[in-house]
Amino acid sequence: MPDMTRLLIVAIFLALAVLAKAAVAGECTTYDILSKRLAEREGQVLAFGGLITDTSMLQIWRDDRSGRWTVLEVLVDGTTCIVRVGEYWQDWHAEPPGVPG
Repeated sequence: MPDMTRLLIVAIFLALAVLAKAAVAGECTTYDILSKRLAEREGQVLAFGGLITDTSMLQIWRDDRSGRWTVLEVLVDGTTCIVRVGEYWQDWHAEPPGVPG
């Protein structure tokens, strides 16, 4: 197979992979469906969460083994949207300002 054809196949494959990941972000459904999918299919657990506004909260789910993570926005009516997905999650345990090291 000529080098140009191989290069084109690789470029198409990479473009499809990027589009597939982008399609996940922005997906919305119920909290029950998304949380179950993240836990059972992705092996992720709820790691962090906090209020964004009085009608929505942010949640970060992660899988310590694979390093994959997902950010959800959860609305008060239960509608839940995937905001971002990624890989290579790492924790940094910084000390709060003013606390001696």
